[in-house]
Amino acid sequence: MGKSRSFFGSAFFYTIGVILAQGTAFVTNTLVFGHLMTYDQYALVSVYYVWVTIFGTVAGLQAFGSINNARLAFGRDKLDAYTSSTYGLGLVSMAGLMGIFLLLQNVLSSAMHFPFFVVLLCLVQGFFSFTVQHIAAKYRVLNQPGKFAFWTSIAYILRIGLSTVLVLQLTQDKYLGDVYGSAISFGVAGSVAAILIFARGKTFFNAKWWKYCLSISLPLVFSVLANYVLLQANRVMLQNLSTPLETSLYSYAANFAVAVTGVWLAFNNAWSVWYFDKTHIGAKDDIIHLYKKYSLFVTLLSVAFTLISPDIVRIFGGAKFEAGVPMIPLIATGCFFLFLYSFTVNYETYKRRTPLIAVGTVSAAALNIVLNLFLIPRYGGMGAAFATLISYVALFVIHYLFAKYVVRGFEIGFIQLLVPALYMLAAMAATYLLIDVWPARWAVGVLMLVLSFRTYKQSRHIMME
Repeated sequence: MGKSRSFFGSAFFYTIGVILAQGTAFVTNTLVFGHLMTYDQYALVSVYYVWVTIFGTVAGLQAFGSINNARLAFGRDKLDAYTSSTYGLGLVSMAGLMGIFLLLQNVLSSAMHFPFFVVLLCLVQGFFSFTVQHIAAKYRVLNQPGKFAFWTSIAYILRIGLSTVLVLQLTQDKYLGDVYGSAISFGVAGSVAAILIFARGKTFFNAKWWKYCLSISLPLVFSVLANYVLLQANRVMLQNLSTPLETSLYSYAANFAVAVTGVWLAFNNAWSVWYFDKTHIGAKDDIIHLYKKYSLFVTLLSVAFTLISPDIVRIFGGAKFEAGVPMIPLIATGCFFLFLYSFTVNYETYKRRTPLIAVGTVSAAALNIVLNLFLIPRYGGMGAAFATLISYVALFVIHYLFAKYVVRGFEIGFIQLLVPALYMLAAMAATYLLIDVWPARWAVGVLMLVLSFRTYKQSRHIMME
């Protein structure tokens, strides 16, 4: 059993894991490869990771998405066996997908614009990424953030050194240096994780658990894929509808903007476990109280980031990526609406209404594709950024309506969710209005950081257990 920690204390450890994972990915993708590669090569790396995520989502069936529910349904003492059995389900899925890939080599290679060995590496790396997520999810629901942080970050830490060396060694097709480096890093981490999963769980097949897992996780496959379309597939569409320059600019801007996502994802690791427990016992007042503190903290950090982000890009990206600066506030604000949407999705997941999650997210993804088809040919990367914002607003609204009026019983009111959104929209507008007045933006940004620290100090007493 995990130690009793405060909510913000646990969230702090999860944040360390996100910083180690996303921070090293950010350094590698933007500060290193953004300068070592041409626009064309950088665009290829960006698209490669899109396919890695897509194939990993399908191969693993999002089995780890059911582990928090399983903790309440079957008990903590069965969690090792449940984790092992559902990983076995993922292995069966992976074997089937590998067979399909081998049968469709030429079709996949032509459609993805990669040699088949790179296509195969997308699948293999994606599955090992799922493996690492699977073992990390168990430690998350057991409230062991240190182990969670280790597993979510180790492959990224290995990658930053290995990929950089390989990229520097290659004189042509430098993108392959990162492809090889990341595939090896995730392969090593994932192999060790797989051994530990089976060593501790000692279970491969359990019909009851497989059925339970699929009832929750299978709809999440469609939801996660659709969610990924909302942000990452923009890069694929830019590659086909615009120029490598626009794809690189958007990718660079998005790598900065998703820092907003990193903040709330880290905190959601603590929130989702705490929220499931409180919802299970009907502690509505506790939920509303922590929601106010938690949402205020993330809002203040997100506002601060949005205000100062243009200057960070100018410092690290230089003139090469200067044209991507205007895209960041739009993408960051869109990512903030994803934070608001997470509250509704946690409730839908607790209620095991994951088919609704899939329906809502696929609808928003379809909207994103339509908007991209219209906006990218006219406005390039800025068009993709606008599409991201509009689609995430739609995603939030759809899932709020589902949670409130279809599932029913959702505790958080619309006004309570709307107020943080208005603050973020105001920050986006202020960033554009003061884009060349950095002292004003930084003054407000620093103030927001001070207020966020004050919120943290006032909320340290709220316990996870």
